Amino acid sequence: MIKCPNCGTENTDDYKYCKECGQNNTKVHVSFGHFLYDYLGSSYNFDTKVLATLRDLLIYPGRMTIHFNQNKRARYVSPIKFYIFVSFIFFLLYSVEKKRERREELFNAPSGVVFDISADSTSKQAIESEFAEQANDGWMEKQVKQQIKKFDCKEFASMLSEKIDENIPRLMFLLMPLFALLLKLIFRKKKWFYVEHLVLSIHWHTFFFMVSLLLVAISLIFRVDVPGPISLIIFTAFTLLSFRRVYNEKWIKTIFKTLLLFMLYTFIGGIVFVGGVFISVLML
Repeated sequence: MIKCPNCGTENTDDYKYCKECGQNNTKVHVSFGHFLYDYLGSSYNFDTKVLATLRDLLIYPGRMTIHFNQNKRARYVSPIKFYIFVSFIFFLLYSVEKKRERREELFNAPSGVVFDISADSTSKQAIESEFAEQANDGWMEKQVKQQIKKFDCKEFASMLSEKIDENIPRLMFLLMPLFALLLKLIFRKKKWFYVEHLVLSIHWHTFFFMVSLLLVAISLIFRVDVPGPISLIIFTAFTLLSFRRVYNEKWIKTIFKTLLLFMLYTFIGGIVFVGGVFISVLML
């Protein structure tokens, strides 16, 4: 019996992987060739998964979802891991773009302009008067007014914008299971498990971030904005093709259910966003 150097569990003399922790039985002092082979093998396996994931997500909408639900998963990156990676890159570039826009606003501001925060329009006295608590105010209104009165207008708007930007990734992550719930309700005749709809939801949101990432990159590199209708057409086409392939229903049903889904998702997304803004105000 040989003890695993990592956890101390005893294994048979010819073991390849520890039965307790899973570490492979490889000597520490190995040749450079062995080290390079091990690294390239792991890298190739990961790169192959990434390429297969990108190919099926971008070129064959819905196919990766079908494969996952058929338990053909080894060829792909985990849906949630890939979503986190893509969304992280997107929000990183998004923050860079926002900072660039703010710098340009300051740079392009007319010279000699002075922001007078003591003026009535931006003073705390004016804000306290404008947002004075009323007897019929609800709890939410009181909380918001109390937070607003701590700042002047310019400072409040800037801080709130930054806080909302911080919370958007959390809100999007919250919307994924809600989107899956809508899928389960709209396509309930399929009698699928909730998790099967959740896989499609994760893939759909990942595609959303990938296209958004491309648009932000174009804006950063070429200093041009891609027209909104183009991105809307791309998302709509991807959604229709995905639903048609995954749920295998007639086109007329797919289009109708997609429109219904968009309306419900927009409504729920609006509620979540308003809640996110309220929480952002309380976090100031």
